[in-house]
Amino acid sequence: MPRVNPGKALAVALGKTKKRSRLHKQEIISKVQAALDEYPNVVVFSVQNIKNMHMQKVRLHWAATSRFFIGCNNVVKFAIGETPEKEYKPGLRKITPFLTESCGIMLTKSPLPEVIDYFRNLAEPNPPHAGFKATQTVELDQGPLPQFDHSMEPFLRKQGAPTALKDGVITLIQDYTVCNEGDVLTAQQARLLCLLGITMAEFRIVPRCSWNLKSFQEH
Repeated sequence: MPRVNPGKALAVALGKTKKRSRLHKQEIISKVQAALDEYPNVVVFSVQNIKNMHMQKVRLHWAATSRFFIGCNNVVKFAIGETPEKEYKPGLRKITPFLTESCGIMLTKSPLPEVIDYFRNLAEPNPPHAGFKATQTVELDQGPLPQFDHSMEPFLRKQGAPTALKDGVITLIQDYTVCNEGDVLTAQQARLLCLLGITMAEFRIVPRCSWNLKSFQEH
């Protein structure tokens, strides 16, 4: 069998990876600039407590008139241009300082006041998850938990709840604190809170600034 030089093989693989990365970045730049030619209005927004399902609903709501870019903000900034000499359209560079880690851009044919008003009124409850900081103390009193089917008792006990079956009804055998305000939630705590229907965060989109050829505005 022919001998393969590991160093040479690695260099070839890295070269192909870099080429794919460059092509991917160029593709994003082309898409952003094509969208800037098609859609006259741009909104930079930040996302709080992002959930893919909520973001997908937003995309679908505006699908007929808009295009979203989230992530790859350095590449998006390059496509937009950060100086008067490099900006893709006059005044567009002004939005680039707002494109930080948790932000994205929406390019749209819809009127800007309509978009801004939609974002400001958007709020979707998010179930808590492991690693989230509890915003409230949740305490359960000793006694029956009739909202749960009896078959769930072993699962609840596994999540740390002091439960037992009494006459076929899941029952807390003592008062139990699921979490205290400020706790960083464990997976078990998050599951219990979800089962109890308790939400501690909201998915929100916050408009940061907007631009078109007529004006630039901070929000």
